[in-house]
Amino acid sequence: MGSHNSTSILRSTFNTRYVPTGDKRYLRSDCPSELTDEEVKWLKDNNYLTVVDFRNPEECELKPCRLEHEEGFTYLHMPFTGEWYVPNPPTLEQIIKSYEEMVNDNTFKIVDTIMNAPTRVLYFCAAGKD
Repeated sequence: MGSHNSTSILRSTFNTRYVPTGDKRYLRSDCPSELTDEEVKWLKDNNYLTVVDFRNPEECELKPCRLEHEEGFTYLHMPFTGEWYVPNPPTLEQIIKSYEEMVNDNTFKIVDTIMNAPTRVLYFCAAGKD
């Protein structure tokens, strides 16, 4: 698949990449809200049928994910924000603290869901940076 961003696997996203596990089982991305029919078909053909959305409810409302209601996909909304969340931490110290504080009991459920999904997995947050 080509892209408007030379590093993004999907043309309609800015930041879709394989997680370097060697088997292309996981794709991480920014929100795939504007997928083309061709991209949806590519995801299906390549068995990326489990979709995990890490965004908070406000982000989901502002930019709905096309795959939430797309036939053939299992869409799971699993916010990954923990107790202390800063959308764009201004300092390195705050970035580190933000990530440390994101870890909570829900984190283990998210990791378990992704690791044990019956298909390949596309997971994403708003920007797909992490």
